[in-house]
Amino acid sequence: MQGVPKLDDLSSFKTVVLFQVNKLDPVVLQKLNAYVKNGGGLAVVPAPGLNLESYGTPEAKQLLPITYTSFERIPAGKQGYWLGGFDNANALTAPFKDWIASADPDFNRPELRPFVLGRWKVKPSEDSSILASYIIDGALADAALIEKSVGSGKVVAFTTPLDGSKMEGNRFYNNYWQDSSFGLVLLDRTAKYLGGESRLPEMQFLSGQPVVIGLPAPPLKTPLQLRGPGLSAAESVINLGENRGPLVLRQAVQSGNYQLLDNKGKELSSFSLNIAAEECYLEKIPIEKVEELFGKGSVVPLGKDADLTERIRQNYKPPLELMPWLLLLLPFILTMESFAANKFYKKEPLPA
Repeated sequence: MQGVPKLDDLSSFKTVVLFQVNKLDPVVLQKLNAYVKNGGGLAVVPAPGLNLESYGTPEAKQLLPITYTSFERIPAGKQGYWLGGFDNANALTAPFKDWIASADPDFNRPELRPFVLGRWKVKPSEDSSILASYIIDGALADAALIEKSVGSGKVVAFTTPLDGSKMEGNRFYNNYWQDSSFGLVLLDRTAKYLGGESRLPEMQFLSGQPVVIGLPAPPLKTPLQLRGPGLSAAESVINLGENRGPLVLRQAVQSGNYQLLDNKGKELSSFSLNIAAEECYLEKIPIEKVEELFGKGSVVPLGKDADLTERIRQNYKPPLELMPWLLLLLPFILTMESFAANKFYKKEPLPA
């Protein structure tokens, strides 16, 4: 924005972004306050150089979830501040927790994790919520992403520039755009959240976990049909009965893609079952781990000229065969039984 934009009617916009505006105009503040109170969503992205006086007025504090205090540039050669501590109870940041736990996104890899080299130190207001924080010296510290409800709307404030520009030393203010998909995903989630989305429907599940999906508003053309791998004819037909809440699909157990259709073939929902990431690791299992399960010496090292049969003979004792001994003992037992019967049992006299 340059100067005072035409903000006569913002009601047709679901989301407005105050993008790196150095100085807040009182007229802009007044219109943005009214817009957010009536249900609008506002994102505030700071420039490196802000007019702190204009951002610290009573009108600005009424709208913004934070007060910008000072801009910090991390010296060259030092590690930036990692971003983390995503609030899993908030619809904007909860997906990040889910993705990190189950989907192995690129921005969770150590060499691609999001960090900042330039950021605003802020003071969150008492009625705000911290959605993400900076990790400083190994611990969650200053707020990085902050939210506040104003009337029927919401305001989300960032603390680092997002235009991809550089500071002194040819260094970026952050690596949100250069190293991974984090910047794109973060802005996409913010726009959808401020635009009225409560939470993305879950479409990715892990094999072995129950699949729970939401149903559209009635009326539904039943019975429903579930299409996917490994389903029998009976498992594919879903009769809802009186159920109109979330649908639990316990018959979906095999990894692959699934579709939920009404009885006219219209798709109501779709989802995927994925194998857990740890099941796809191909690293060699340490010998110690195998021996914990099968016992000491259970792993037989093999050389180029090793004889597998000989190795097995050396490391595993053959089972003790008792059957031949039992067969040899059986005649002796029968003989002793006959002897005892003849000696100790009284003979009955023959009838005259």
